Amino acid sequence: MSDPSPFAEVAGMSEAPNFPLRVVDGLTLPTEYRKALRPGEDWKDATGFPRQLPRYFYEVPSGIRP
Repeated sequence: MSDPSPFAEVAGMSEAPNFPLRVVDGLTLPTEYRKALRPGEDWKDATGFPRQLPRYFYEVPSGIRP
């Protein structure tokens, strides 16, 4: 009999992630960023295959401190 959830016990999967970058919803970004990134929009690639652009992004600090 096979285990119904073979990936449930993968090391680290049950722990809170310790990733240093914050996830940001692209729909909450300022207008200039939304225009450039087009979060969640439908788009066709170079071969005409329909794709959906990502909605969520990692916030990468610029290293500039006020």
